[in-house]
Amino acid sequence: MKNVNDVFEAHCQHLVFDDRLLKKVMSYEHRFVTKNEAHMSFFGGNLLGVDPVRFKPEDRNSWFHDIMDTEEEAVEEDIHRLPGINVQFHVSSDVMNLSCFWMAHKFLTSSKLSKNDRELGARTVVLILQYKFITSIVANYFKWNADPLVAQATYQALNKRFGLKVTGSWGALLKQRADAVVGDSSIHRKTLLEFQDDAKIVYMVNDSQGRIKDILKNIMDVFMAINRSPESVIRNTTSQIELDGELKIRDKTRLISTYQRYILETISDRNGFIIPELVDIITRFINTMPKASLVSTLTYMSNNASPKADKRVQRICEVVLQHAFDYITKNPETMASQNDIPGLLRKMKALYQASKTTNPQVTELRTLAEGVAKSATGSKNATLLSSIRNAVLLYVLLRTMTMHKFRGK
Repeated sequence: MKNVNDVFEAHCQHLVFDDRLLKKVMSYEHRFVTKNEAHMSFFGGNLLGVDPVRFKPEDRNSWFHDIMDTEEEAVEEDIHRLPGINVQFHVSSDVMNLSCFWMAHKFLTSSKLSKNDRELGARTVVLILQYKFITSIVANYFKWNADPLVAQATYQALNKRFGLKVTGSWGALLKQRADAVVGDSSIHRKTLLEFQDDAKIVYMVNDSQGRIKDILKNIMDVFMAINRSPESVIRNTTSQIELDGELKIRDKTRLISTYQRYILETISDRNGFIIPELVDIITRFINTMPKASLVSTLTYMSNNASPKADKRVQRICEVVLQHAFDYITKNPETMASQNDIPGLLRKMKALYQASKTTNPQVTELRTLAEGVAKSATGSKNATLLSSIRNAVLLYVLLRTMTMHKFRGK
């Protein structure tokens, strides 16, 4: 046996590339995509790292047992003896990777299928290989699941130069990639039809995997930038806020009353007040504070929202909004647009943590929020209490300004 084709011909001479085998391959592809909720969510969606998708040993075993009906170890032994295969290069010497391209070759040159079915068979086995490539790379990037907020913000930040943004889902993108590998205009089309030159076959395997890797790397660059930028996450999360031009001076009194009533009604309902997405945002915004400290303080506020429990809680809600609306009406440039919540939070953060202030509302808020933080956590650490104080004030403002998005939660 002198090349890859010879090895597969020898071990798989029993395979008939007809309608029956085509249906088995298509069924394998469908089972992989739909084998659990995570796979369906990933391939049907556009988020990176949120859903744990894996090509597992049982998937590989099923390929050789159910599709190729041959012993992987025997094929591998002969493949690795070939002079054109370097076993040090794991991608191009992997027997399943090579088998997918060999099967694509056999489908394309089958005399038992129509032209359309020949192309369909070739695309399907290459698509299965795309699944294997992408799940392996994603598993390497994400040992644990990614933060959905960061993943959502990442997708929102992509432009049309990213194939994922054009196709709208990972499944659609991978189908596009399979078409690009198999199609008439593909640089690998001749290699697939002839399947005799091992050097070209190795290049085809490496090129296909490399392109998937580049796609993920480019999106990961955006992901990491978003992960370091809490404002980007805030902007994505609050994209559905409906301010509707309400922040005009003439509407200020009515709006303050509306928002104050909403937050005071919401705060006593712990699940309605403490929204994990918003907690994560503020934790990123005040990155010197442990998340648990913020949750503990917000829980304390929810449990003590009644004036008979801790009067400071309601007063914080009232003054936070009064101060924010006063500032916005006097400084309309604070928000670049009516939905620029990141701009508002950024400015309020600067005011809350300024070393000196002459604003009586800020002074009162600092005293109230720091006192609540101390009661909630029992901490005497001035630096920690200061961080919790700022986080609580920002959280109350953010939770109130997201009234339309999270109403009823």
